[in-house]
Amino acid sequence: MKILKTTLFLFLLALAGSAAFAQQDTIGIRTVIARQNKFAESYPVEKVYVHTDKPYYASGDTIWFKAYVTVDLHQPTILSKVVYIDLISSTDTIMRAMKLPVINGFAQGNVTLDPLTYKQGNYRIRAYTTWMRNFDPGNFFVKNIPVADADKQLSVRAVFAPAAKGAATSARIIYKNADGEPYSNKKVSWHIETLEKTLEKGRGVTDQNGVLQVGIPAARIAADDAETLVASVETDGKKPLVNSFAVKANTRNTDVQFFPEGGKLLAGADMRVAFKAVKPDGLGIDIKGTVTDNDGKTCATFASQHLGMGSFLLTPESGKTYKASVTFPNGTPQVYSLPAVQQSGITLAVNSLLPSAVGIRIIANQAYLDQNKGKPYYIIGKIGEAVVYGAQTPLQDKTYDIAIPKAKLISGVLQITLMDTHGQPLAERLAFVQNKDALNVVVRADKPSYTKRQKVKLTLTAQKQLQPAEGNFSVAVVDETKAPFNDNDEASILSYLLLSSDLKGYIEKPGYYFNHQDNTTMSDLDALMMTQGYRRFAYTDLLANRLPQIRFLAEQGIDITGTLRNGTGMPLSRGNVRLSMADRHFTQAAVSDVNGMFKFSNIPLIDSVQVTISARGTYGANNLMLMVDAPTLPAVTGNAAAPDAIADIDSTYRTYIKNSKQQYSNSRLLKEVVIKGAPVLKLPSHADYPSLAGLSQLADHTISGKNFEGCTDFLSCLRTMAMGLTYDQGNFYVTRNYNSGDRTPVQIFLNGLAVDNNALVSMNPADVLSAEIFVKDDLGLVNRMYNSNGVLAINTKAAALKSMPKTKISIDQLKDMMGRNDEVTIRPQGYSLARQFYVPRYEPGKLNGIGVDLRSTVYWNPQVKTDKATGAASVEFFNSDGRGSYRAIVEGIDAEGHLGRTVYKYKVE
Repeated sequence: MKILKTTLFLFLLALAGSAAFAQQDTIGIRTVIARQNKFAESYPVEKVYVHTDKPYYASGDTIWFKAYVTVDLHQPTILSKVVYIDLISSTDTIMRAMKLPVINGFAQGNVTLDPLTYKQGNYRIRAYTTWMRNFDPGNFFVKNIPVADADKQLSVRAVFAPAAKGAATSARIIYKNADGEPYSNKKVSWHIETLEKTLEKGRGVTDQNGVLQVGIPAARIAADDAETLVASVETDGKKPLVNSFAVKANTRNTDVQFFPEGGKLLAGADMRVAFKAVKPDGLGIDIKGTVTDNDGKTCATFASQHLGMGSFLLTPESGKTYKASVTFPNGTPQVYSLPAVQQSGITLAVNSLLPSAVGIRIIANQAYLDQNKGKPYYIIGKIGEAVVYGAQTPLQDKTYDIAIPKAKLISGVLQITLMDTHGQPLAERLAFVQNKDALNVVVRADKPSYTKRQKVKLTLTAQKQLQPAEGNFSVAVVDETKAPFNDNDEASILSYLLLSSDLKGYIEKPGYYFNHQDNTTMSDLDALMMTQGYRRFAYTDLLANRLPQIRFLAEQGIDITGTLRNGTGMPLSRGNVRLSMADRHFTQAAVSDVNGMFKFSNIPLIDSVQVTISARGTYGANNLMLMVDAPTLPAVTGNAAAPDAIADIDSTYRTYIKNSKQQYSNSRLLKEVVIKGAPVLKLPSHADYPSLAGLSQLADHTISGKNFEGCTDFLSCLRTMAMGLTYDQGNFYVTRNYNSGDRTPVQIFLNGLAVDNNALVSMNPADVLSAEIFVKDDLGLVNRMYNSNGVLAINTKAAALKSMPKTKISIDQLKDMMGRNDEVTIRPQGYSLARQFYVPRYEPGKLNGIGVDLRSTVYWNPQVKTDKATGAASVEFFNSDGRGSYRAIVEGIDAEGHLGRTVYKYKVE
């Protein structure tokens, strides 16, 4: 498949007959480029960007979103036809897993935040395709989504005093009521816990300002545990309010790193050294300082220019060492060692701020030049996996300058590598190329200003190099008086696809680099390039043929596969298998191959409908076994967007919460209903079984069977939901012990009986009532008996039936309960249905029954297509009852991968 659209220009500045090429282990620059291009064609890079209508929400809201799925240089993908969107909680639980059809590179959907399910906290969206699972999961799209509770009676936040590793710290828990007044003189009990045990306990009373001071002893702060401060406050006779706050992130040291340009400090060479200072929460912090050598001489001074990043000039001397004395904003000093000085070496420097070119300077010190003068070297530049520049040059002097015309490049992260003729990278530098190749998107309104509930018509026009552009856009219109936010903080289609998706690590305030581009923002962006890692495939792996293992093929639709076997367990070929969906009057036939495998392709599954797969048409059907393959799910890994988490949601989004409280007040009048006299059916749990009698009455974590609805593979779903447990090599382990090297497995129990992992493989998710997790066994009875560490107890609905009154059943009912081996009924995950955004229609001069219109998102349209001939499209909607500034965010892309974004504001008076 040939997808790449790129221009490569190659300069051969040295004689191809150089003596260096006589060696057997050398490799030509054309070979390097050919291998890279072959790799790019064989392993196309897919990316997913998700545009949401707002950056934060309240319980009861609906998240509206559009997924842009691109391949290679941002063209709408022709590779994958399915995208996965997960909404994950702060405890790494998948709250909602969606599968969406990708049509021409786009998908759309929504998630309603049911107040009974989505409590206040920081959630995150994770988006990926199956093809992307072949590579680093860090390539998945991740976005933090704060969710506020509009029904909360109290506003609670905790402020931790920064502390060094192993040092004592403290926390101020601040309570305020719904009106923002201090919640004073209230009793609070608190404790600090890990997944396994409680570390510290205490009690106190809030002062007149609603503040409780909690001291955290140094002995209770473990460096490698995820500690949580749990506080319970009285609420005027009602049940206590419990809040949890992460402790670990507030007890780390501020980190400062230094990055010599090109990767190394060379003796005798004039160099730039970049630096980055990061607070314990992962955000940048401004610093200043001086650099001194081992003789105490001051060699440089520096101060951060943006978000803790900056650079300074240094000429390292042979035989010397260097230290940086850093001063933080609070006056605290700290000393850091710079990287060691190399006595002989070669590196490169880059100037990407030139108006028409990217300047590259090859720098060698005298010792290296004396040993390698005249030898050829390669310079290769690539954007994504596409090689856009290649040059071969001999080393003739200590410095050599090359200019790459920007007109020959596209916007994005340019990776520049200096390489020897053996294919060994010697120095590398990232630079950002900003060309005028984005779509020019302009929005115009039909009126200079509007009144509330007035009809609005917005016309958007897209151009590419002054010519009309046919693009696909999403449009969100938000009343920013109700939902204010800083556009610099937010990722956009430009900042993500051009920048964040190609860099390792967290990018703070990505929108800042694209919203108002000038010399300052471009200089700050260059500082980011010098301090951030690159996530693309390494040349050393490519040239050594260490290529990614392809385990997942790009999906063209929803497929269901399995194996047909005879009574002896041997694969049965040429067996007739039929899939049917009674609700949709759909059937499809398949024939098993020589390995007994069968496949149904492009099944039109919507949500989790019931599917029946039968082999009854095959000879000897009564003695056959059908085995349906269960899909695998990617594990929930660390949260790349963790620094974006909002610690104080109540105060940060007070304006939005106040509006949401008013908006949803009519639908939330019924707070609690108590039914007296109704019989209570006791559901089975671990407490019903003598083998588990030694465990605590309450599990550390309990997963309801409802969470497994829609799962096709119980074990895969359980792996992502089992808090405190890690799954590896067919066993569950307590995460804390696993991370410390302990490989003692968790013991699994099924209805009180000890089983191994194989018992979970064949379980039907619909049969599960609950899963109880115990990361500790206080009495040690279970652990000693089974030589285990931790317990996973599975309770099934069949056990619950035993406690119900006995009733007679028919023979047919008994057969249905027992099931048949030649027929399987499953509920595989299908495509999630996308709702239509409701747009009210108001008529001038007429009253409407809607009451007060407090919507913050007044319009959402994920399918706005500009005309090919004119580049124009228009949308119409009605304002809500809010007065003030309204913000229209337009994002999109054309078929050739040109990106476009604009923000338009208008007034409602």
